[in-house]
Amino acid sequence: METKGKVLVTGVNGFFGSHIAKLLLERGYLVRGTVRDKTNKAKLASLKSLPSPQNLELYEADLLSSSDLEKAIEGCDHVMHVAAPVIMEGDESKIVKPAVEGTKSVMEAAIKHKVKTVILTSSVIAVVNCEVSKVLNEDDWPNMDKPQAVYTKAKTLSERIAWDIYNKIPKENKLKFVVINPGFTLGPTMTETPFHSGDVIRGAMDGTLKEVPKLYYAIGDVRDVALAHVRALEKPEADGQRYICFSGGYLWAEDIIKIIKDEFEQYGYKIDVKTLDECPDKEPGSYLGTRWGKTFELTNEKIKKDLGMEFTKPKDSAIAMGYSMIAQGLVPDLIKKHVA
Repeated sequence: METKGKVLVTGVNGFFGSHIAKLLLERGYLVRGTVRDKTNKAKLASLKSLPSPQNLELYEADLLSSSDLEKAIEGCDHVMHVAAPVIMEGDESKIVKPAVEGTKSVMEAAIKHKVKTVILTSSVIAVVNCEVSKVLNEDDWPNMDKPQAVYTKAKTLSERIAWDIYNKIPKENKLKFVVINPGFTLGPTMTETPFHSGDVIRGAMDGTLKEVPKLYYAIGDVRDVALAHVRALEKPEADGQRYICFSGGYLWAEDIIKIIKDEFEQYGYKIDVKTLDECPDKEPGSYLGTRWGKTFELTNEKIKKDLGMEFTKPKDSAIAMGYSMIAQGLVPDLIKKHVA
């Protein structure tokens, strides 16, 4: 089968990256993926079941190494910049710096090597502003004049720098640029190692999670996020656009727990997770402090209209994640014992 071109997927072994690579390979693209360590078999396990493995090549790259990223981009037709630290709190130099500098390096290398398309994976965290009561859309951003969580800074500033670079490209050198802003993403995982958006469900099922914060999430499904990336790549009219990518449904953290409890307790999983009454971190700019108990409303009409997206229901995404975590060995398989 004739290939459709070579696509670089940064962080190809991650929760998002592995699903994006799977879809690209199924559609006849060559995929070059970046990973931090090609010798870490556990971290690369998500790539074992990808179709057409002969069309996948791996490069080691660090987000803080512009030379690593440039080598990976050279010779590619398109870039999907997915890799970024997914850490809510901590040292800004380890979260904000690699997110911003990595995005800057990717954009600059893509321009230098005349890449046709760059798709950037951002987040609804770079859209949500809980201070306003209106329905939020792609024109909205957090209020960066007020203290914000480190992760909010990382996603917002890295997306901002990408837009700044894109808007300054001379017309004769213009590449296609699209941003996908996923919600809190559930759905089946291909990874065998823990990851942030799976922590609530994994912890509930293996008994290590005892309490959840009072946080409200716009829920998406990883399969839908992957499809949105590929459709954004293939549709010329997506150029210069930003897309909120979520199901249209919302869940509190405790709602996610209830879905998992209702589905998996029948198999012997003892799920006993409480919702915290008080925010344990009320510091200005803390992740919990800025989001605790607050709701918001987003619209996904633009992505449905432009990219023809239809979305998985949040409950189905949560349940699919639970079963996949059993299959990947992230939680004990009590179903097998229960059935036996």
